[in-house]
Amino acid sequence: MKEVPYKGYIRPGEFRMEFVHMDICGPFQCTGYRGDQYWVQFIDDWSGRTRARPIKLKSEAFEELRAYLSQWNHGKLRCHRIRCDWGEENRSAAMQQWCKDNGIELDYTTTEQHQQNWRIELAQRITMDRLHTTMIASGLDLKWWPEVLENINYTTFRTPVKKLGMSAYQKWYGEPPNLSHLRTVRQPGWVMKTHANMHKLATEKAIPCRLLHHRGSSIYVVLTNNGKVVRSPNVQWDASWETALRERLLGEADGDKPRNSKRHRCCVKPNSKSVRTTTQPCIHPVGVSSLSTGGDIDDTSALASPNMPSASLRTAEPARMPDPDILQQDHAADPNHPELRTSLRSNRGQPAVLPYSQYALMASACPTEPFEPANLKKAMQSSRSKAWRRALGDEFQSLLDNGTWTSCDPPEGRTPLDAKWVFKIKRGANGEVLRHKARLVVRGFRQQEGNDFNETFASVVKPMSYKALFAIAAANDFEIEQMDVKTAFLYGKVEEEVYMKLPQGVADQGKYVKLNRALYGLKQAPRIWYQTLATYLGEPRLHAA
Repeated sequence: MKEVPYKGYIRPGEFRMEFVHMDICGPFQCTGYRGDQYWVQFIDDWSGRTRARPIKLKSEAFEELRAYLSQWNHGKLRCHRIRCDWGEENRSAAMQQWCKDNGIELDYTTTEQHQQNWRIELAQRITMDRLHTTMIASGLDLKWWPEVLENINYTTFRTPVKKLGMSAYQKWYGEPPNLSHLRTVRQPGWVMKTHANMHKLATEKAIPCRLLHHRGSSIYVVLTNNGKVVRSPNVQWDASWETALRERLLGEADGDKPRNSKRHRCCVKPNSKSVRTTTQPCIHPVGVSSLSTGGDIDDTSALASPNMPSASLRTAEPARMPDPDILQQDHAADPNHPELRTSLRSNRGQPAVLPYSQYALMASACPTEPFEPANLKKAMQSSRSKAWRRALGDEFQSLLDNGTWTSCDPPEGRTPLDAKWVFKIKRGANGEVLRHKARLVVRGFRQQEGNDFNETFASVVKPMSYKALFAIAAANDFEIEQMDVKTAFLYGKVEEEVYMKLPQGVADQGKYVKLNRALYGLKQAPRIWYQTLATYLGEPRLHAA
């Protein structure tokens, strides 16, 4: 017996808070600093807004649900349906009676059928991935994951979603969010002391801290060096840390140069004060996988309970980075200096995690850099639409000149194939843009064997074959020439009857044609091109090796 996928229809939410998904994630081996072992997550089906709250026991999920709905239920915009799994905590008498009194329908899924509530399952996976990456990059003890989870809620709500074409914040409030106050988790700074802890003759009015998460647009939740969580709007962030991070990201964008290269060496200008620099410790992803797998944690220092005295941060104080004005590229620093050395050993056996800096690098990509659009609509909406339109016209005219097809309606019972435009940017040796190219490709994956194709074959060359050819040419001092055949597949003629529907972007879009030439995408196109080339080369009595 085989488990079948869920194919039922789930009616989406019609307005804000009308349909809510709910699920619990956990338990986790690494307990939060307040004893949290789970988190309960809610998602509004209409806007996609997610909310994850850390909890100690599964029975606390009902109280979190009541608080969540009471916060956002207003008049007619209230919850009517809740979709959750068949867990014991979701079938409690108190929860069922409360939902009945408030006119809320409980829609339960069957046991271990995660596809029936795929919306919340997908949201939990995305939240878990972001939590893993942030905890690894921040270097914080794993007991602080509940605070980092709050920051993920805050930033996810303001992140654009491809399906919506906007962020959940804009869908919810009707205006784009303000992102000017956002900072990176673990960013060092100084938080002002409270008046109760501040003396008149005190020389220091602020203490070092690191960011945990945002609480609104003006309040930050920070972690001090003595392990206290402070909420305050009076935080001064280390500007040199942001500058150093930006320089490091720009350096990694230049071809992943090693850290001990000249670009990453720093020195002190003559007649300037010495600057103390500290390097960030090596952060290994040990024990983080236990957040989702529930396995044993090798790093016992990460299992910090609320009553266990332990260092709250990996470093005793915020890293003091040198001023960007004193960075010089031509300084011949000692490559064996302990602060400039970089380990070349591979992290074999450790889980592959994308470096945190590369995520930030993707966010800071240059918007003017040309890209290859995925479809015709994006090509026509891009800043290089004229170039793509010109490339599209040249390709279509080339197809007409080669007699690629003949206009005719397909016979009854024959389903014509669809086609699409594929856009590519041809670049030179230095990365410069040479030309824009558009190619019409048939969706050959819809072909049926025996109907519109019979045999397939693609000629390939083994590496040892061309290596032997190069060796023979070098030994005999032969000249090797290379050639490129433009629109190679169009030289071969199609033997089978293949019908196609012209795509958008051409004058005769939507019309049906019969292919005379082997257009790109056909299953038999590589075989036809091989036969055409072999026949042509055989005419001057050339024989295949």
